[in-house]
Amino acid sequence: MANLTLATGAADPLPLVNRGLDGQTSSDRLGTERRLAALYLDLKSELVRRGFAREIDDQHDAPSALLTESRFLREAAWAIVSGGMSERTVRSHFGELSEAFLNWVSASDIVINEARCRCLALRAWNHPGKIDAVIGVCRFVADRGFLAVAHELSRDPVATLMNLDYLGPATARHLAKNLGCPVAKPDRHLRRISAALGFDSPQALCDAIARLLDEPVGVVDLVFWRYATTRKAYVSEIRDWTTLAPGIYERCSSRSWKSRA
Repeated sequence: MANLTLATGAADPLPLVNRGLDGQTSSDRLGTERRLAALYLDLKSELVRRGFAREIDDQHDAPSALLTESRFLREAAWAIVSGGMSERTVRSHFGELSEAFLNWVSASDIVINEARCRCLALRAWNHPGKIDAVIGVCRFVADRGFLAVAHELSRDPVATLMNLDYLGPATARHLAKNLGCPVAKPDRHLRRISAALGFDSPQALCDAIARLLDEPVGVVDLVFWRYATTRKAYVSEIRDWTTLAPGIYERCSSRSWKSRA
């Protein structure tokens, strides 16, 4: 049985997960956990219906995907330029940015051609600070060698990434998640959802559901985040969902937990 991590002092926690859970009977706890699982599965099913199955599958495969130098550079650049920007804006310019940085093939090649890469990159993304931060990542990899960087990431990914410019606590976790680490990013959407459900952090919420359903933490994070980006009233919708009649878990229990199944 999973031990759900609860918020302390959360305002008006939902009945789905509340401060009294530790005092519940085993039967009550099981019902609470089933409702939490059902909420997640309903959101995931809705996203699959809307056409996000490929994105969910890609995140599911991220932990087993080979971490190459090119992939690391690309994902690091994405995380850096994404700060404070909409996904749509980043996606519309990222192809041109990738071309400016030689399609992320080699950190050493980018460093050797730094002046030209920087000039072209600023045409695609006119933010000198972020472009210089991307170049800083390339220098970091070129100076240490990618194998050494990969070893550091395997030991403590968030701490390693926070040594780089423009990668603070939230952005470093965003990048670590995209690289396949069991990390949830504490962005505004995930913070609102975890607080609404009575958890003290996005990590606690995603860990709880990951244990219940044997899902990768990154997939749980993605499902909640993607749902939030597609629904303006996502917090109130999740609150409304918890008022549905008991027994909704049963109609979800036979549903596959992987969109590809």
